[in-house]
Amino acid sequence: GSAGTLGAGDRLKETYGAKIVAVEALECPTMLYNGFGEHNIQGIGDKHIPLIHNVTNTDLVVGVSDHATDGLGLVFNTPAGQSYLKKRFGISDELISVLPNLGYSSICNLLAAIKGGTTSASYGGYSACPLVTSRHTMLLAEFDYSLRPTPSIPFIDTTHERRDMWYFKRYGLPMMYWNLILKGRA
Repeated sequence: GSAGTLGAGDRLKETYGAKIVAVEALECPTMLYNGFGEHNIQGIGDKHIPLIHNVTNTDLVVGVSDHATDGLGLVFNTPAGQSYLKKRFGISDELISVLPNLGYSSICNLLAAIKGGTTSASYGGYSACPLVTSRHTMLLAEFDYSLRPTPSIPFIDTTHERRDMWYFKRYGLPMMYWNLILKGRA
């Protein structure tokens, strides 16, 4: 869960210089404003800070409204919202079919990453999100900051479910993350 991730943050910050970002609901801002109210983001606790969270080592606290998570949840789970994503952003039917698998806390973390990632630096942008669609298949959603699909592997169609992409996520991505990306080699 989030507290375990924050607990691991101390080690990641010490070893790799990672930033620790805590996420909480704006409707119950415990770290931002001493906590009050209630929210609808399942998976995020109300009015407490887990003991494993070292608040003195936190770089940023991001508040996300449950209205934003609820709204995006409606977009992901209704025919009208899915139609909008397809027409406006060209998102494939395969990707749209797995969006309902994202729960409110997943959507909240996605929004927090976007909100907390704001910086004055400029970057053309590329994002990749491995989406596991079954026990042994996945697709790789790759896009730029304009949300245009940006496949990066010319000889593999990553926009459709593939077993080899699941193996890549299971074995290749962790190796790349720990040995290349965090060490600044990729």
